[in-house]
Amino acid sequence: MTVRRFLGAVSAVAATMIAGPLAAQEPELDFAISDDLFTVTVPEGFCEPEGEYAEIALQYATGDTRNVTPVDLQRCGTFEEDYILVKAPRGLDPVELPKAEFLAGLAEELKQANPIQSGEKRGYVDMRDETEGDRDIAIVKFGYRGSDDQCAYLGGELLVTFSDGRKEPVYVGSCGTLIGNRHLFVHSYARVASGATVESMKARSRAVSGMIAPK
Repeated sequence: MTVRRFLGAVSAVAATMIAGPLAAQEPELDFAISDDLFTVTVPEGFCEPEGEYAEIALQYATGDTRNVTPVDLQRCGTFEEDYILVKAPRGLDPVELPKAEFLAGLAEELKQANPIQSGEKRGYVDMRDETEGDRDIAIVKFGYRGSDDQCAYLGGELLVTFSDGRKEPVYVGSCGTLIGNRHLFVHSYARVASGATVESMKARSRAVSGMIAPK
């Protein structure tokens, strides 16, 4: 399927688009990672994509060769303008470590990682391939952004270049955490022009990670 549009803007504010591309979301959403079940409380104003948008979201998720994407939440009434993804590494066994110890190790790993050479770049190449060249995503500034008792953070700026030459700078803030015994990342995205910041995206990802619980 050729993707006709990615983000008219990846925005922290709901923009006016075609009315109702997404349906109202129930307060909680159940999902699975391998045999483990989880639930997430859906943040106010966010919905799961439906119809054509659900097909595109599935295309993106299927094309990610490194991660599974069990949760895709979009700002209600929009698609790819202000959104949250929950991902987990493909094929990773359950983690048998205390959370504090896991986060300390993850923080050290993220400090040492070069995102341009690692899975982050691979993920954006996957996205380009899945959209049949409709856009390319370049890492402008992206890397480790600290840790606390809930998350080890990544964040920075991406540049989306569309096939028509249009460019869109995007902020991302990600929380790597341990829920139950599964390593998850919560990613939040927003258009730079929206007024959002990397810090606000980090904060949203942290908040959403706290809304996830094993079932």
